[in-house]
Amino acid sequence: MAGASVFACCSLFIMALMAAAAIAGSVPALYVFGDSLVDVGNNNHLLTPIKADFTHNGMDYPGRKATGRFSNGKNSADFLADKLGLATLSSSSNANYVNGVNFASGGAGVSNATNKNKCITFDKQMALPVALPVTQACTHLSRAASGRPRPRATWPGPSLPSPSAAMTSSTTPRPTPPPHPPSNSGTSTRSCKPSRTSSTSSTTSARARCCS
Repeated sequence: MAGASVFACCSLFIMALMAAAAIAGSVPALYVFGDSLVDVGNNNHLLTPIKADFTHNGMDYPGRKATGRFSNGKNSADFLADKLGLATLSSSSNANYVNGVNFASGGAGVSNATNKNKCITFDKQMALPVALPVTQACTHLSRAASGRPRPRATWPGPSLPSPSAAMTSSTTPRPTPPPHPPSNSGTSTRSCKPSRTSSTSSTTSARARCCS
């Protein structure tokens, strides 16, 4: 049974790589959430015993240095980024977020109680993207809206940035209101009359209608 599960997981991963290769160059960014299987070194910055910043981790990674990946080399997130034509995601604070961000943390589980206070929980990982600069969202959305067919990119932040020149608005523009009718009187004095309201409406809720 365990062998069948491993085979199924490997098959899904291989299919994901094949799909990634087919759409390489058309994905604006990659966001990674998960546990030690895709952690690229986030736990190095935590006060936790769950770390992989020691040998023999990284012995097959470029530079033969332990990066915090729970692996002897690149992990599945790295291979997927490679197939998508994106730069390897780094946990460095100076990383270029235009290519995406890896929020994974070794030891995280479906339950927030798993390794509590020793890793970045899934809920915390899902909340972190809102801290990304809005300019990065604009870049991602602009790439996704360029001429070639691209998968939809969503921005998980609290608000969307102003669309760039490469983006088109998906909302129908509001019609221009008709000009105000010219006044019949010789003066420019404007008076306001309260609109008619039902007898049950309070006077404070009555709306004023301005006319010439």
